[in-house]
Amino acid sequence: LARLEEKGCVTREKQGRGYLYTATLTRSEYLPAESKSVWQRLFGGSPRSFVAALAETDALTDADIDELAKYLEELKKERK
Repeated sequence: LARLEEKGCVTREKQGRGYLYTATLTRSEYLPAESKSVWQRLFGGSPRSFVAALAETDALTDADIDELAKYLEELKKERK
């Protein structure tokens, strides 16, 4: 928690003998930066490596694969 406080992600307030920590970022503010960091550290920024890791653990069902394919097609259309 001390690291998060140093980074400005949380604040702390003395309460009794301890501290109350409060997030300073919303989930929508935090998630993009953390996702990018994890993506880079674990998969070298490679989407293929990420999907391959999921596939190797049998974590993806056919429905999941269909949902991802549909989402990726929607992203393609939005970027044109």
